[in-house]
Amino acid sequence: MVCLSSLVQVTSDTCISVEIVKDEKTTSASRATVQSALLYTTSWGERRIRVFTAVVPTSGHPAALLGAVRVIPLVAGLAKRAILDLETKSFTAVRAGLKKSVFALLSLVRKYASANPNDRRMHEALSTLPIMTLALLKCRVLRAGTDVRVDVRAYLQNLVLTLDPTELEVFLRPRCMCVFPLAEGVGLPIDGKDASQVRLPQEEGLNAAVLSSNAACLLDTGLELVLWVGRQCYAWLDSVIDRDSKAVFEHLLEEDADPASEAVRFARVVAFLRKLSPFHQQIVVVREDEAREGLLTQLLLEDKQGSLPGFQEFSQEVQSHTGFY
Repeated sequence: MVCLSSLVQVTSDTCISVEIVKDEKTTSASRATVQSALLYTTSWGERRIRVFTAVVPTSGHPAALLGAVRVIPLVAGLAKRAILDLETKSFTAVRAGLKKSVFALLSLVRKYASANPNDRRMHEALSTLPIMTLALLKCRVLRAGTDVRVDVRAYLQNLVLTLDPTELEVFLRPRCMCVFPLAEGVGLPIDGKDASQVRLPQEEGLNAAVLSSNAACLLDTGLELVLWVGRQCYAWLDSVIDRDSKAVFEHLLEEDADPASEAVRFARVVAFLRKLSPFHQQIVVVREDEAREGLLTQLLLEDKQGSLPGFQEFSQEVQSHTGFY
C-alpha cells in the first residue's frame, strides 16, 4: 500500500500528525516503511532534498500493538486533533469525544489483557494515559469554564499545534520540584565537571500537598517557570530573585560562584531548565500570601478544581467505564 501526501510549505514551527488507516484486512508484510522528504530552497534559488525513512514492525495481534503504544506521542496527536475539531464542534463535544477515544482504547487493554492476566506490558505502556488525558482536559486549551480569556486560549491553541511531543508533555503536565530546601547534590554537575549539565530536584506530585510555608516549589510549564514561595522563605527569595527584574541574580551564575551555596545551586537549576525549553521562560513568583495563588492552583491538576475532577475522581471514572486500573 502506497500513500502520498504533499505540503506546500513547511517551516521550523510546523508539526505534522499523520493518521494511517490500512485498507486491507490482513497483511503478510512484517515491516511498514514511512518516508518523508523536505525540499529546502534558499533565497538564491538553490535547492536540496533531505529524506527521512522509518521502518517499523507490523503485527496482526492487537495486544502486541497496545503494548508498544507510546503515551506522549499519542496524547500529542489527540491534542492536535481536538484543537482542529473545535473549528466545527463545541468545547463540550470535543472534550466528550476526547474522553470517548481514550476510554475506548483503555477498554481494549482490558479485553486483550484478560486472555493473559500475567502480561502487564499493555498496562505498563498506557499507565500514564489517564493522568495525561486529565492534564489535556484541564489545560487552558480545552479547560471548561470562563477563567481563561479568549485571546489567551486562542494563542495557546495555535501554540500547541506547533509543539513537538516532548515540549507538549511539559506544557500539559508541568515538572514540579522542591527548590528550597535543596536536597544534597541538586544543582551540581552530574558528572562532576560539566556545570551546564546539573542534577535536578526529584519531581513531586501536582497537588497541594507539596506546598508548605517553609518550602519553595518550582513548576516548569515549558513556557514559564512558576516559583511558589512559602511565607517562611521570603528571605531566601530575596537572596536569589531580583525584585525589580524578576530574574535570578546574575552573580549567582558566575564561574567563581560558590557551588556549595544553595542560592547558586538554585540558579543553576533554573539555567538548566531554560536550556531544555525552546522558549525563554520568565520566572513568575507567587507568594503564599498573594491572591495570584490561583495561577498555581490551575497547574496542580491532581487536585479537584471547582467542577473539574481531581486525579483520584477521574481515575475512578476511567475504571468504571473501562476496567483499566
